[in-house]
Amino acid sequence: MRSPRYPNKLPIPGLVVLVASQFAVAADEFGRMPVAQNSKGRDHNKRAGSLWIAGGGFKGGYIHGETDPVGYTVARDRFSVPDMFATVFHQLGFDDRRLLYQHAGRYESSADDVATGARIYPELVDTLLMV
Repeated sequence: MRSPRYPNKLPIPGLVVLVASQFAVAADEFGRMPVAQNSKGRDHNKRAGSLWIAGGGFKGGYIHGETDPVGYTVARDRFSVPDMFATVFHQLGFDDRRLLYQHAGRYESSADDVATGARIYPELVDTLLMV
């Protein structure tokens, strides 16, 4: 269904065409708090946010994690940004611990599992994507 406001634009399902060797990730840099900033919009939430991953061997229709009843913090099954990097790199067939760059005097990876404790989440994956 096309948007009446933007008749030449398709909604996200119309834009994403998935095949076995592709996947799409949509995320934001932070979530939104259930409270307002002096009536000028909702606060940024560094404790909880949303993202979706589709195709590429990720499980379809799977929901991971949950916030508390007001959306303030993670209540169950936390999945961090470093965890996302580790899992996405795994699906691309890379060991993110071997893709290193130097930062602040030490070598780091995108997930930086040494500092963050990041891990691959096999419960999000149906099959390993090989490229």
